[in-house]
Amino acid sequence: MKKLLFVIVMTLFMPCATIWAANGYSFTATTVEGVEMKFVVLSEDDMTCKVCNNSISTNTSGTVTIPASANGYAVVEISTFAFQGCSNIEYVIIPNTINKISEWSFYNLKVR
Repeated sequence: MKKLLFVIVMTLFMPCATIWAANGYSFTATTVEGVEMKFVVLSEDDMTCKVCNNSISTNTSGTVTIPASANGYAVVEISTFAFQGCSNIEYVIIPNTINKISEWSFYNLKVR
């Protein structure tokens, strides 16, 4: 009886736990330039994510292209301090999927 109750409880609550764990989950994907970029899942239901803060190495230089999608999630937002301290970046290419750029997303980037 205890095993049956355990199975019923786990069956009822595991799908919810999986969804809660996915929202806020962070992962890394590679840009077209080969730069490792960090993302955070915003919504598992909508399959959306954002570029998270301190998303790339501060040693990155040249052009960085934010992908329109990463690991199957549409990239729709750029977090605060996403490119903080990346003073060697010359260009950041932003896809049209982005609908929110947070304050200070490009803090300490050189303006050229």
